[in-house]
Amino acid sequence: MHDCYRRLTRGSADPRGAEQQLALAVRILRHVLVDYARERLAVTRQGVDPVLRIDPVDERKFEHLAGLDDALCSLAVHQPRQAQVFECRYFGGLGDDETAVALSLSVLTVRRDWNAARAWLGHALNTAHRSH
Repeated sequence: MHDCYRRLTRGSADPRGAEQQLALAVRILRHVLVDYARERLAVTRQGVDPVLRIDPVDERKFEHLAGLDDALCSLAVHQPRQAQVFECRYFGGLGDDETAVALSLSVLTVRRDWNAARAWLGHALNTAHRSH
């Protein structure tokens, strides 16, 4: 398991309610999606089996997802709450109200953290893209 997931799930092994369970389910969904993307990219790059090769458009999507996950892990080091809000909104498809309930935050805090996280991640992804 990626070190970032350990940090985000620390203290969440025993959720105390449906709200925390929803946030944990979103975290697991993120983990599954990103692992799948990384595995598919690895298979494609190794050229193990031509039948398993993915479309170049899909490969770019998988690369974007892996890059987003790396950036989100970096954000979690400095702003874990913002990372959790982004995770719920982006990977879980939750709205402001649902995210607020899932993370026991106010809707206003969710909106501020969502905007701050998107700005930070956008900058991080653009910087990473320019360096490649």
